[in-house]
Amino acid sequence: ALNAALAPALNAALAPISAQIANVTVKAMNTAQRPTGGAVIMRAKEAAGYAAVPPLPNMVPPAEPHAVTDVFAAGGLAPGAGVVPPAALPVPANFAASITSAEIGYLCRFYNDTFGIVAGDNHAQQMKKLLNYLCGP
Repeated sequence: ALNAALAPALNAALAPISAQIANVTVKAMNTAQRPTGGAVIMRAKEAAGYAAVPPLPNMVPPAEPHAVTDVFAAGGLAPGAGVVPPAALPVPANFAASITSAEIGYLCRFYNDTFGIVAGDNHAQQMKKLLNYLCGP
């Protein structure tokens, strides 16, 4: 009975670690795909909750599509292996593709991470930092 009571707490405590372990493989696969413009594999969510709005410095978020609003209204997903952005959040299909700055902002909110993006970064710099995040460190 004690083990059954501890299991949820233990699983929750280990979820960020399982995400980090899963992401080692994802980052290696993305690093191999990047030079060829191959498919992007999204990393597992490692941080609990969602970032505040605006997720990026000096960003004025545009009106969100209802599907995106619904994702964030549902409350922050717990981290874990296999916890990736839902279909409502656009992601780059491959390393040659691009998504908008607003869409990068949605991913920042989802991952609760700015990917190193700072005030003044243009769209190309934001994309580069997103792709860098997907490949490592």
